[in-house]
Amino acid sequence: MKQETQNSMKHFHYTVFDVIRHFSARSFDFRQLWISLFSAGNQCLLVISTASIFIGAMMIIQITPYVRNIGVYELVPWGVGFSLFREIGPVLIAMIFSAKVGTYTTSELATMAVTEQIDSLHCLAIHPHSFFIVPRVIAYLIMLVILTIIGNLIALSTAAI
Repeated sequence: MKQETQNSMKHFHYTVFDVIRHFSARSFDFRQLWISLFSAGNQCLLVISTASIFIGAMMIIQITPYVRNIGVYELVPWGVGFSLFREIGPVLIAMIFSAKVGTYTTSELATMAVTEQIDSLHCLAIHPHSFFIVPRVIAYLIMLVILTIIGNLIALSTAAI
């Protein structure tokens, strides 16, 4: 068991360093980057929008009793905005994004491994990390920031209603 864990960690470190090497060399496929951006955005936008609507509504519902007791109604927008932009919004959106995109990417790469598409890339002298992994990592980082901004704005506008 210990040897298996060590081999697994060695393979993980090799993959991470190889992805960093291909990322810094800019030797990745830009077409795959655009495809990954589009697919990640389409997969998550509806779910994140729906969750953001409920996040904004719940923030107002939870803050209202405390505001009534204290009587500082002018601090409600500040409190909702502060908690949305700093705490709840990015964490929940990142969790939804990672669950949705992670399962899709894992199943897609596993299907490619089973059908030996990754081995065929080796035969064509195309490195799988630069073709599959690096464009997805870059696309997911970009799309996570964009979806976090969109989700926070939706939650804030829902709270304003």
